[in-house]
Amino acid sequence: MGLVACTVAQASDDELCRRIAAFADAAPAEKPHEVTILTDWGEEQTVGCRRDESAAARKLCEWLPLHVSIEFMQGNVARVFECFTGESRRAPNDVAGKIRVPEPHYVKTKVWIELEFSTTGKEGELAFLTIRSGRRD
Repeated sequence: MGLVACTVAQASDDELCRRIAAFADAAPAEKPHEVTILTDWGEEQTVGCRRDESAAARKLCEWLPLHVSIEFMQGNVARVFECFTGESRRAPNDVAGKIRVPEPHYVKTKVWIELEFSTTGKEGELAFLTIRSGRRD
């Protein structure tokens, strides 16, 4: 995984939702797949993306770092959460957790989406948002 310093232009929420939904819809039947966006708002602003080897993950990881907030990971978490639940929530500044959405909005196939996140890096770690998707039975 490479991390790069860059300026970010946030995508519209609809575009963000559509791109993540396309990733989710491409979940292989055998096992879930995932991407993780990592950010650091320190001296050198950093954003990066870690992914599995699927084509859908590669495509999303090419796009995400240029269209999310580097400074406010809680905003990224809130935007993605709202995409797939339809619920608007403001994420606290310093929170970590995991949320599974069993029947997410925007998707076209029978998949679940799970968000795992930490809005501030702890003990040398970067703030992150992992988006994981798998097939529902």
